[in-house]
Amino acid sequence: RDSLESRARRKVHCSGRDVGKTAEIEIMAAWASMVLPNKSMLIATQHEAHITPLMRRLQNLFENNPALSSNVLAIRATPAWHFTFKNGFEIHGRIAGKDGINFQGMHVDFQIVDEAQNMEDESWNQIYPALNGEGFRWIYGVPNGLRNQFYHLSRNPQYEQHHWPSTFNPEYTPAKDAE
Repeated sequence: RDSLESRARRKVHCSGRDVGKTAEIEIMAAWASMVLPNKSMLIATQHEAHITPLMRRLQNLFENNPALSSNVLAIRATPAWHFTFKNGFEIHGRIAGKDGINFQGMHVDFQIVDEAQNMEDESWNQIYPALNGEGFRWIYGVPNGLRNQFYHLSRNPQYEQHHWPSTFNPEYTPAKDAE
């Protein structure tokens, strides 16, 4: 609840698997589409295998929820994900691409980085300047033991910190953890 109600400009989740990080991203995208007219959001991952399932979940949400679908103007999946809304809000779904090239030239008001443990350093270097002043950057990932930028951000006191262990999932078992 604390994370969902947060309005921190910088927030990082260094949390276990299957604890609700993606569900929170869905909720935040739906909320933003309704209350941030004429603003823009970038949802970013390093790899296509991570962005496509997340964006398809959002597409399903926006197309099948009557309260949200009435605001949808268009949803495009190629060449990159782009949702536009009648109130002027936009969601861009992008993979980093080689050296973060797919973030170059972007200027958004809200950044969400999913599967952040996989983001390469050069991708981080390109996504940082893509955020407009006073914008929000929320980061979600699973610790993987690497001392990369995600690791450092998950210990940065300028970021609101959230650490949800895998045991928060009611279906957690030691066997699932070992998997």
